[in-house]
Amino acid sequence: MSDFAFDIDYYQICKNGKHVCGDAFMTSRSSDGRIITVLSDGLGSGVKANILSTMTAKMALKFVDANWDVKKYCEVISSVLPICKERGLNYSTFTILDLSPDGQVHIFEQGNPSFLFVRGGRIIEPEARKSVEDYHGLSITTTSLSLLREDRIIFFSDGISQAGTGTPDFPNGWGRNGAADLALKVINRNPQVSSLKICETIIREARIKDGPINPKDDITCAAVYLRTPRRVMIFSGPPFNKSLDGKYAKELASFDGEKVICGGTTAKIVARELGLEVRPDLNSSSRFGPPTSLLDGIDLVTEGVLTLSQTLAALQNHTAPQSESGAYKLYYTLLENDYINIVAGTRINDAYQDPDFPNQFVLRRSVLEGIARVLREKYFKDVRVKLV
Repeated sequence: MSDFAFDIDYYQICKNGKHVCGDAFMTSRSSDGRIITVLSDGLGSGVKANILSTMTAKMALKFVDANWDVKKYCEVISSVLPICKERGLNYSTFTILDLSPDGQVHIFEQGNPSFLFVRGGRIIEPEARKSVEDYHGLSITTTSLSLLREDRIIFFSDGISQAGTGTPDFPNGWGRNGAADLALKVINRNPQVSSLKICETIIREARIKDGPINPKDDITCAAVYLRTPRRVMIFSGPPFNKSLDGKYAKELASFDGEKVICGGTTAKIVARELGLEVRPDLNSSSRFGPPTSLLDGIDLVTEGVLTLSQTLAALQNHTAPQSESGAYKLYYTLLENDYINIVAGTRINDAYQDPDFPNQFVLRRSVLEGIARVLREKYFKDVRVKLV
């Protein structure tokens, strides 16, 4: 288990009136453990821009994974996506981060606003940034950094920097500096804020800058945060052997990290074994799903399979559930932790013996395995599932 973890996430919204985003954000893990992430911005908006940005991002992921020389893959990209003759602009811009497990990062930028490097609560302009080189019409800036714990890299499409363009307050746009100032305020107010939260905050502010009809362009913000690993344990479903109820209740109670229970029966077992009482959460609402409960010493108590299923769908779509739901709380809990331990009970609940009702254990196990899979593959979390 590493003594640091990469918190990598993004937030994105479409241009007003469009249903497809012209920006693309993609991440993959190479065979040697590097994490490669690409933010690409297609010219214009809508479907055409989406196709261009997606093509660029997919090519960049493959070329960086294969350790191609930057000049070589930029030549390929420039030949596939030529310069727009009418506007004299590249059809797609990009920012690429190549992150090594030891904290080394190589950054390649073409056309997007320059990334923000945050260290010690302030913006650092890297001295290691190399001079711009021209590859068949594409001007590429390359930067190499050695990240330290608590360092952050924030990068975005020009929908952020150009937000508010033409308005009285921001005739030339909010600018990179505007986004930088907000990022520092957020980080200095909450030094452990997650990448997702900081991206959401920057984009919300960019929308405000754009005025009442917003946003005026596709907007994507992404961030990398090198942090001390955060841990969570999720206990869902009663253990197959009732004699083990106490063991797993105490294991959850003593876990060093956040503690979550998914399932009413599971919550009652833990409460009984620890001599506690499950109480309704009066601040929770059933409007968008089953309400949450309260149990001393446990950070989150939700309903079982329905909440887990809503959370799985949200993770797959990278779209938060309704804010009043248990799935919303579970979604953010999962994304804001790095090491996720899932303890799945295999006892069939006596309440579900109706032959027309799906086998609750099979359904729960399937959903939990789906959550584990998407967390590993899409969010690069370290996930362990234990059947008990």
